[in-house]
Amino acid sequence: MDYLRMGGYADFVWPAYGAAAVGLIGAFVITWRGLKAREREFETMKRQRRGETS
Repeated sequence: MDYLRMGGYADFVWPAYGAAAVGLIGAFVITWRGLKAREREFETMKRQRRGETS
């Protein structure tokens, strides 16, 4: 239980962990969505280069 209290700094430490986790998850989601958009764009360009239409 002493570990969870972080030596009396739990009021600062746990919110910092939470903010870091939210930031990392947000960065992951933004990056993932960008990757998927670039993959769709790349597939469209490949189809256009081959002369296919969609």
